[in-house]
Amino acid sequence: MRNKEDKWPHLNRLMFDEHIGIMAVGETHLTEAQIDEIEDAAVGRKRLRIFNSIDPDHPNKGGVAVVLNRDITNTENIKVRRLIPGRAILVTIPWYDKLTLTVLAVYAPAGSAAENRAFWEELHRLWMTENLPVPDVMLGDMNIVEDAVDRLPHRTDDAGATHALADFKRILELKDGWRMTYPDTKEYTFSRGTGSHSRIDRIYVSPTLFKKCRHWDISDAAGGLTDHRLTSVNICAPGAPYIGPGRYAIPLYLMNNVTFMEYAVKTGAQIFDEEESNESENIQVRFKKFKDMVGTFAKARASLTIGALEQKKLKLQKERNGLLENKPGNTSTRETPTIEVEITRDGAERPAPPPPLTPPGEESSVASSEDEDRSQNGSEGEKTRARAMEAAKLQREINIIVSRQRARKRMTTKIRYRTEMDYITKFSVRVNKDTVPRDTLSTLTRTDTIPAQSKTRSDQMAELARDYHSDLQRDESEDDLDRKDRDIETVLAEMGNPGTAPGMQDLGKELLEEDVLQALRESASGKAAGLNGIPTEFWAKLHELYMKAKKEENGGRSAVAETAVQCCT
Repeated sequence: MRNKEDKWPHLNRLMFDEHIGIMAVGETHLTEAQIDEIEDAAVGRKRLRIFNSIDPDHPNKGGVAVVLNRDITNTENIKVRRLIPGRAILVTIPWYDKLTLTVLAVYAPAGSAAENRAFWEELHRLWMTENLPVPDVMLGDMNIVEDAVDRLPHRTDDAGATHALADFKRILELKDGWRMTYPDTKEYTFSRGTGSHSRIDRIYVSPTLFKKCRHWDISDAAGGLTDHRLTSVNICAPGAPYIGPGRYAIPLYLMNNVTFMEYAVKTGAQIFDEEESNESENIQVRFKKFKDMVGTFAKARASLTIGALEQKKLKLQKERNGLLENKPGNTSTRETPTIEVEITRDGAERPAPPPPLTPPGEESSVASSEDEDRSQNGSEGEKTRARAMEAAKLQREINIIVSRQRARKRMTTKIRYRTEMDYITKFSVRVNKDTVPRDTLSTLTRTDTIPAQSKTRSDQMAELARDYHSDLQRDESEDDLDRKDRDIETVLAEMGNPGTAPGMQDLGKELLEEDVLQALRESASGKAAGLNGIPTEFWAKLHELYMKAKKEENGGRSAVAETAVQCCT
């Protein structure tokens, strides 16, 4: 790359952390050689696929790209049309089944209202005269707002430019999905040093696709990587099966949480000490009760266990949202999504200070003059400007915190590279493995039943497959138990003495506590937890605490670890 502080490795990490499938990027300033270097394994682990459009007359100005994440997005057989050099690029991506997703990424001019208007009129002309596919999604930095509510202080943009954008949207039947989802909410994607805010980064979708969209969001995920916040949406493919959230597992970091482990030890001791007074419950029933209580407490504890930086970020976000909504203390309750489509106007990430708010030589948006900003005379206008200035200050602090959090993740990854890449570990194998998008089963049908059974939900597919394989083990004798017993006796009588097979004597021995402890010590770490969500590391940690207390001989004991072993003997 051009220098070690280049922005693209950080974008690569952002797409990985936030599960971004498609990203529109402005101000790219990329050459073909630089694109090849970014896509190389040394920088992006072959994760990124970049389709860039640059203005050949002004290579250091503008530039727009569509960036795909190879891990979760199909990057083969892509159709690319560079419509306006450095400003608009149209990409058609193979999607689910035989469907395609056509994405129009734009970076509208910000120099003047006339340039912005001419940009939308040129796009309008292209679709009226060329045989271009209608985009399902248009996203990027529009550098203009359509409604005064999308600016703070509130004001309208140039009428000619807004009408040109409206005309272009009308012929393509595109809708502002975020505004349709939150018609009364005030959130902004860009702020100036003067304190003005605007929602100039937007995602437009077709009415049909809007029904398949969820989790519209404006987030701070990029931090100092860009002076714009990220607008995002999760798009579900029509006809795709329902895929659940997955099975819960206790996070491994709780194994080092003192409060959680103390709860596990004390709760287990209380439950198992009741054995003599309550003979109606055997040891296995008590063991299940203990596991259920541990799982419930783990969920509650994990939700409270956040770092100091995260706590500060949440506090600042609450204050900022309250200022923007003019309701101090108000906080947004919308869920942070698993991002599939995201917008960013990129810049080098740095913890502090934040990057310049506008690129050299360009304004941040096509808007009225600064004098018009100050046309809101009176005390109300002054209060609004004061709120806007304070919100912009809080936004810069939030960006710094997010940058620090992401820098910590990068440092952790670098350490693992240096310590594990020379050895065969799960991390090194995963890094060197080519990742391709998984094929998704849309429907699972069982044809050996009348009528045939078909399922489209992932959990119901699993149950259908389970029942099928379970039924394979059944035969007609299962319906007549007396006949089954007679058949078993007949077969055993014909077998005679089976002799002594290797290991049969060991199988006949009773399991001792030492056998169970040996199995616990030899259990592999990093494996998936069972249905109860408790990983093997939890039992190993309990035994470690038990042995530590026993060694110190201070009267303490881990009844849980001791009895957990006894449950298996």
